[in-house]
Formats: sequence, C-alpha cells, structure tokens
Amino acid sequence: MVVRRPGVIRHWLYVGLRVGHSVVHLTWNHVWHRFTLFVVSNLTLLVIWVLLIELLLERVA
Repeated sequence: MVVRRPGVIRHWLYVGLRVGHSVVHLTWNHVWHRFTLFVVSNLTLLVIWVLLIELLLERVA
C-alpha cells in the first residue's frame, strides 16, 4: 500500500482539529468556536471516508 502525502496531511488535519476542539472545550469553552471545530473536523472525516470508499471500489472493479 502506497502512502500518499495528501492523505497523510488530511488525517493529521483531522487529528489537529479534534485536539483543537478538546483544547477549546477544556479552556475557555466558547460554544461557537467549539462547534466550528467540530463541524470542520467532521467534514474532514467525511472526505476521508468518501475517498477511502472510492479507493476500495476502484480496487474491486
């Protein structure tokens, strides 16, 4: 399996956003900042899943 740089960056972006969400939650806990990080991290995760499913369907076909 080949590790592609954009994939690795995307995964670390997700991790960083989740850490940011936790930091906001544990420090000043401003709901809109926390919500924004939550939404962006979930959109990032959605992109990761869609690309993974696309890759798996390419291999099956």
